[in-house]
Amino acid sequence: YDERNVHWNAGPMMERIEGLPERKATLDAQLAEIGAKINDMQATLGFGALLKAFNDPALDRQNKAIYLTTNDIGAGEGFEGADAAASWWRRNFRMYANIQRHAPRGSRVVVVGGQGHTAILRDFLRDDPDRVEQDVRPLF
Repeated sequence: YDERNVHWNAGPMMERIEGLPERKATLDAQLAEIGAKINDMQATLGFGALLKAFNDPALDRQNKAIYLTTNDIGAGEGFEGADAAASWWRRNFRMYANIQRHAPRGSRVVVVGGQGHTAILRDFLRDDPDRVEQDVRPLF
């Protein structure tokens, strides 16, 4: 269901953030923190515990916060931050369209994806009147 033709278009935002050292430091710290957390989980947790951890709403919020931290970069000018965030959401909206296509009302499907995608896809599921999210954490 992945949509590989659309990518996170962060190049212009990354160029602009180079001129904003405090903002770049904040972004770098966020990326380092979440990267270290995920690397540690993958190195130390078994499969069930890893699934449980990757489906934690706190990790979802931390992941999505990265886009909100950079969203206002270039606001009122080139909107590089908002455009970068929109490109990531665009990919996820397309991925969700593929899920909708294969999961009509009343059907059951299992969707497996990277945590950066599932953090957003879960939001779509919660708001979709024709589909119901099943939390996997109680299963482990």
